[in-house]
Amino acid sequence: MLAGFTVLALWLAPPQLERARSAEQSGDYAAMLREARAAATECRQASDTACEAEAANLSASAHYYRGEYDPAREAYQKALDLYRRAGDLKHQAYCLNNLGGVDFVQGRYLESMRSYDRADSLKAGPAAEEMTLLNRGALYQRLGRDRAALAIYQDLKRRRNSFTPSEQAQLLTNLGALIRRLGDPVKARSIYEQALRLYRDERNSDREIGTLKNLGILEALEFQDYVAARRRFGEALRRATATGSIREELQSRLYLAECDLRTARPRDAEMGWRAVRDLAQKINAPEEEWKADYGLGRLALERNLPGQARHHFSRAVEVIENIRTSLGRTILRRDFLAGKREVYDAMIALILAQPEPDLDALLNWMERARARALQETLSPEPVTVARLQQRLEEATALAVLWKRPGTNEAATLWITRHSAQVNGSAPAGRVIAVPDGAPQIADRAAWYIPTVRYLFRARAQPRWLWPWEPRVVAVVAGGGQSAATVLPGDEHLMSLPGARREVESIARQLNTRVVSEPSHLPAPLPVLHFAAHAIADTEDPSRSRIILPTRYLFTSDIARLDLTAVSLVTLSACETEAGLDLAGEGPQSLARAFLAAGAAATVASLWKVEDEATAEFMRIFYAGLARGEGKAQALAGAKQAMRSSPTRFSDPRHWAAFVLTGDGQTPLPGQLGWPALLSAIAAMLGAAALVHGLMARRPRG
Repeated sequence: MLAGFTVLALWLAPPQLERARSAEQSGDYAAMLREARAAATECRQASDTACEAEAANLSASAHYYRGEYDPAREAYQKALDLYRRAGDLKHQAYCLNNLGGVDFVQGRYLESMRSYDRADSLKAGPAAEEMTLLNRGALYQRLGRDRAALAIYQDLKRRRNSFTPSEQAQLLTNLGALIRRLGDPVKARSIYEQALRLYRDERNSDREIGTLKNLGILEALEFQDYVAARRRFGEALRRATATGSIREELQSRLYLAECDLRTARPRDAEMGWRAVRDLAQKINAPEEEWKADYGLGRLALERNLPGQARHHFSRAVEVIENIRTSLGRTILRRDFLAGKREVYDAMIALILAQPEPDLDALLNWMERARARALQETLSPEPVTVARLQQRLEEATALAVLWKRPGTNEAATLWITRHSAQVNGSAPAGRVIAVPDGAPQIADRAAWYIPTVRYLFRARAQPRWLWPWEPRVVAVVAGGGQSAATVLPGDEHLMSLPGARREVESIARQLNTRVVSEPSHLPAPLPVLHFAAHAIADTEDPSRSRIILPTRYLFTSDIARLDLTAVSLVTLSACETEAGLDLAGEGPQSLARAFLAAGAAATVASLWKVEDEATAEFMRIFYAGLARGEGKAQALAGAKQAMRSSPTRFSDPRHWAAFVLTGDGQTPLPGQLGWPALLSAIAAMLGAAALVHGLMARRPRG
């Protein structure tokens, strides 16, 4: 439940306003609406704009509690306009938070974020700022950005300047939900109990119901005490029904149905979920709608009705996809699927359970469950097994992997030029692997692609380069960072003497230009090579960074680069293929950021790598590229050479971390050498001289 649905009392106000406030505290929302409307009439007749604004705000809140979201949005907008006329910045910010709350429960998350941004821009004082932070934290939770939400709540706990007891309790409730998801259910229960006491002291029925639901979820999921959970949900449902809060009734019924499924009461579960779905459709509550269909689908599976299960899972995903489409910001869409991957996994498992799985359907659902943000930058055309087979060369197999989190369920869809099968033995020859999550070390995998759509990625045909055009642009940053750019911990990074030697060895094999940062890249640019320190932030991908001599290169900076003409980005640094492994998206690594910026392929590391060993590995890798080998072939050759080395570098920990993602087959574009160019020029000049001589000897007519 979001904060901000109560405004401060005015000194002079009609008695209906006070009665509306009292009705809100007692949970009598019909009386609250009636009294607020009467108060609005009196305030308007008295030309009291501030009074009318509060009455409109109370009317809107009554609609909100009753699940009447469109009238609530209209009334909040009216209150906002009135507060604007009255010049009341603080209550404008409150109204914007309320509008954001209405959009929140309807799954209009981008609109909700915009309302909070507008509230922040008013600079309406600490109380409004803290309320907006609280609501923004709840939105981040819903979108799966748990660490960002936790940072907000911890900041608010340190402040606690202007919160009412109810708002303090709301902060505790949100924090409890987050602490539970991050793995400390005992602490979460204690936090919920504190919040419940505050709400009861304030006689805040609506918020009390929300905390009862959270306690029920905790009892069910963390302690498997479904009897205690049903008691909590039942109490929440009784209070919601008594107060007329349709929204809280909806969620209480949803969780009761879940308990019924887990305590072998299938008929009660079915009735509950159907009631939830019908009510959610009526009041436009998409989050509850998809959860109800997901529950009905699982119930159909228990009854061995796969057709019904597929119908319900498809309906649930349709609602999820509609919500996701409305999220305009890439980061919101990226995080959104993290808590909903289970629905896609249920459909994949259902298809795999069939005696003869529909391979096109299986491929489609596997794709819908991974790398969605990257897929949106690629071709939207439907992908089928037959289309993929046309793209594959002879002796090359595509392995599309799937792993259901928290279970032993896994599958591999093998596709070759002439066949397709689920599981079974791996075909002979090269392998292109589509991992489900982070790439894994596998000797047979020549290279990885994050999504099968990568095989259809349009690439410009590489042209031969002139002798003065670089084939490699190398960014070297081996230490000595400016103190102004050093984040905590980075100041302890060791210098990298091997980085300079590494680039010098590359330059002896391929025409190389060394730069200090990739701010002005030449075009064309076959290879962009980084020899530097890198930090992979496994909690917040936006903080992952490459350390340049005078600044950081964050993932947001990489997103602004145009790398569509780049054949390869080599990240010769630590953990550049590591990062937060986000369900529905995969690893949010630095390498993934370069792919999203348009690079055809990346070579990056899964763990920390040693300076000297990496320099030697890169020397061998680039020697293969210089011979005209494909990127995957050159990488495999470098690994084999390191494995066979008589030195300590033969240990796989020195070289196995490097993996290739993207186009692994295409070699680098060729380059004319100066001797060849000068010979060609000489030949052309000789031919021109010969023609001139012949023309000079012709007699005049």
